[in-house]
Amino acid sequence: MKKILLIIALVLVTVTVGVLFAGCSGSATPSAAWADEETLVYSITQTKTKESMGNMTVKTVRSPSDKSLNGKEYSSADGRVTIDVEMTGAYTIHTEFLTTRYTVLAVQKTYTDLVDASKNYVLNASHSGKYYYYDKNGVKGEINVGSSYTDSEYLYHYVRCYPLTSPPSGFKIADPMDGSAKKISCSAYGTTAVTVPYPSGNKVVNCTVIAIGLTDKPQGTAIMVAYTPDAKDYYLEGLSISPSRKIPVQIIENDLTYTVTTMSVK
Repeated sequence: MKKILLIIALVLVTVTVGVLFAGCSGSATPSAAWADEETLVYSITQTKTKESMGNMTVKTVRSPSDKSLNGKEYSSADGRVTIDVEMTGAYTIHTEFLTTRYTVLAVQKTYTDLVDASKNYVLNASHSGKYYYYDKNGVKGEINVGSSYTDSEYLYHYVRCYPLTSPPSGFKIADPMDGSAKKISCSAYGTTAVTVPYPSGNKVVNCTVIAIGLTDKPQGTAIMVAYTPDAKDYYLEGLSISPSRKIPVQIIENDLTYTVTTMSVK
């Protein structure tokens, strides 16, 4: 997950309440695509050899009871997302986000290297107006991300808020590793069959593939994300009014593939 969670590796070798600004995809209207509480668990494998590399768990909660992060209370927060990545014997990453509607309020990320402790870091960041403010191991900075912004960890959730036939383009993500803003675009790539582990049993689903990559050169190889169709037969329904839909069930990120193994909602 280094490529997903460390922005340079994510896009240069090239998912809550939403984390985005509207207006990135023409006249398409974004909307939340998950239930009150959604948990997605992924296996991480080496793309070519299929060797097991680790796992990732993504939990999205609407209207969280805890609206604090980085020692600050965010009274307007209506979404909290937690991402845990474990790369066996290599590193772990724990990330938490608070959001309001489609805007990132704050993020805290803890990277723990299991081999070299000198690589460990804690990133605290917040977003306000056109700026992303960050503190990485005590080194502070700000990045002008403009009016169309999302965070790197939420590229996949960002995309699922839009119609899959009209994915967002022209938005930016902040890169606190080098203090820059990267311009990203998405495009519909085609379809692929994926075995999806619904609670009622596995379904082979013809999923929509969205390509995500850099707008500016060098563009590298795009990340390919497979989403379940936006149709009732493929919704994941729980007790909440809104079901989870357009679920990112497979992510091919060059040498790493993330495949959903468990899905649940409340």
